[in-house]
Amino acid sequence: MKNKKTWITIIVLVLLLGGCFGDRVISEIVFYYQCDKNSGLYVYEEVNLSDEYFTKESKSEKEFNYFYNEYFFITKNMFDYEYLYIPNKITTISSFGPIKLIESLVYRRTDNKLLGKLTTVSNGLGWVVRSWSFGYAGKGCPAGFSEKGERVRNKMRREFIENIFIKK
Repeated sequence: MKNKKTWITIIVLVLLLGGCFGDRVISEIVFYYQCDKNSGLYVYEEVNLSDEYFTKESKSEKEFNYFYNEYFFITKNMFDYEYLYIPNKITTISSFGPIKLIESLVYRRTDNKLLGKLTTVSNGLGWVVRSWSFGYAGKGCPAGFSEKGERVRNKMRREFIENIFIKK
């Protein structure tokens, strides 16, 4: 009888822990697979832009221009006429975690050609972790820091447009 109670206790504990942390384990497996398979910066075609596309200030909130580098901005009105920039296309690829694919895309409007994309992967780490952290827990890839201490993901996002469009 004592052996039966021990096995029942063990099974109940395993089921409770599996229910609480099972999605975390599954999300980690899917997350690392997606990081290896999908994350990164992909430039399919570089485009030369003339000086008329660039300005030195971002102007007001209403006339926001795209960040190019620390010295220039790309004039939004001219750019949007010829190119389509989608900064954050979010796709949930797994409800465990949840795992989200976050893509920034640039298309040329004349032929709808994809010029480049930046893909990052986000992991919510499961429902227990999200509950305890009020939804602020999570991790993403690519991970790590640059030489200047900036997150690699943020550096790639900042330099995304600069990698596709070359200032003449």
